[in-house]
Amino acid sequence: MLNPVYTPIAPSITTAAATNIKLPVGYYQFIFEALEPLEFETYPGSTWRGALGYALKHLVCIEKKRTQCKGCPYISNCAYGSLYEKSIPWYSKKMQTYTQPPHPYIISPWPIKYLNKGETCAVDLILIGQANSALPYLITAFREAGLKGLTKNKNRLLLKEVLQETVFGETVSLYNDHSEQREPLPPQTPDIPTLEDYICLEFESPVSIKHKGELLRNHLTFEALFSALMRRLSMLSYFYTDSLFETDFKELIRQAKAISLLDTHLHQQKHQRYSTKQRQWISLEGQAGRFFLDGKQLEPFWPYLWLGQWTHIGKGAVMGQGKYRIIQSTNLTELLNLLT
Repeated sequence: MLNPVYTPIAPSITTAAATNIKLPVGYYQFIFEALEPLEFETYPGSTWRGALGYALKHLVCIEKKRTQCKGCPYISNCAYGSLYEKSIPWYSKKMQTYTQPPHPYIISPWPIKYLNKGETCAVDLILIGQANSALPYLITAFREAGLKGLTKNKNRLLLKEVLQETVFGETVSLYNDHSEQREPLPPQTPDIPTLEDYICLEFESPVSIKHKGELLRNHLTFEALFSALMRRLSMLSYFYTDSLFETDFKELIRQAKAISLLDTHLHQQKHQRYSTKQRQWISLEGQAGRFFLDGKQLEPFWPYLWLGQWTHIGKGAVMGQGKYRIIQSTNLTELLNLLT
């Protein structure tokens, strides 16, 4: 049973809805105990992603003399290569102008900057489609990353437990530090609930979206948000699942232009992360807060908006950026009460 200090680790996942959209996701939570005091110097999502990638590569790479993964004959069957260094296949019908598809995972650490010895923190991990097969390697890599230490001071953490949310919204323990690891449950496509009249979309981490080549700093539109979301969902489905989204994307985007954001409460946030690969500090900025939507206008967009809660959206999604939740109600007063 989850410690009562923890919130639910995901929106409720149930069996696939009455829709042709298939995007199986696995939602996991890694709980760590600090073995010594720790302070995150930069954005925690970036720190965890870097530490996990280093540990995972060290664990699974059999071509250790290589300086890069490009050209490695094992990259397609390598847990590190498929998660961190996957390239666009020459035969792909999509994204031939890009070098990489979107990564099939999202690392979302709890927003804790300081930990005393003995205190716990959690990192949520979402795996998309075929990426779920890498979970056993990721559990080991997370454990090794924690023991090696995070931040420049190499402060160590002990992996205490790994949880997975079931299709009934409950949690099961897959691993703890005193028993054998259990096989995970198969990933499932989240159920799409009935659309109600009043919708609130609340960003729990800043969202950074480019639209028509421009970074939207002060003016987020539904067209821009939905366009970015549809690109991401389509690519994740194409590269990491056995099914494709069958819909008229151009028509949906055209209709999205007519949707207005109501009563917006958005503000700009900035922070920095250190890129070990680029050896420099990189600025991360985006909009946080919430806005309301008229549910009566959202029927064509609703399944995709709901799925986006698992995939995140925009720049830095792989590190926990662009995380949002949807709250809805048939009564506006009731919805506002839910948000207080």
